[in-house]
Amino acid sequence: MLDNIEIRNGSQTDTSKSSIRFEGASGPGSSVSNVSIHNGLSWGISIIESANIFIGDSTMFRHQAFGIQIMTSRNVTIDGNVLAAILPRVTLIDPFTKTIDKGAGMAVCSFKLGDMCSDVFIKNNIVAGADYAAFVAPAHDCGDTKQKKLRQQHWSLCMGSSRISWNGW
Repeated sequence: MLDNIEIRNGSQTDTSKSSIRFEGASGPGSSVSNVSIHNGLSWGISIIESANIFIGDSTMFRHQAFGIQIMTSRNVTIDGNVLAAILPRVTLIDPFTKTIDKGAGMAVCSFKLGDMCSDVFIKNNIVAGADYAAFVAPAHDCGDTKQKKLRQQHWSLCMGSSRISWNGW
């Protein structure tokens, strides 16, 4: 459990080594709350092949590529966070193809096609100033007012599209 702390310059340049990283965490529960994570050289928080994670009431700003990245995980709740100034990693632009690195304020089970996640709930978060997209997440049926997985999100000042999603979650 991390509560009421500050992390500055916590991630490693041009890697997926984030300031706070859960990889293969499957214990009874892990939580991050009331935390300020800022000025990272790569991702803010990554949750990879993990379970029973709660991230709440925290602030992440000035990270590169992703504020929060969730991959192949279950029982994850991201609630009441503010992500701002999520910038691209310009050093990873391929000079031959001119392709750029993936990036978003928050990427939810969307980094690789067919990513399998279950019981992931994203609610009451704000993303401002993400370079490509605020939220990237699998889609739900149009008009589905009962879905609870991705709701009450707010975004502004994103350079690209605000939300990118597809069917399959």
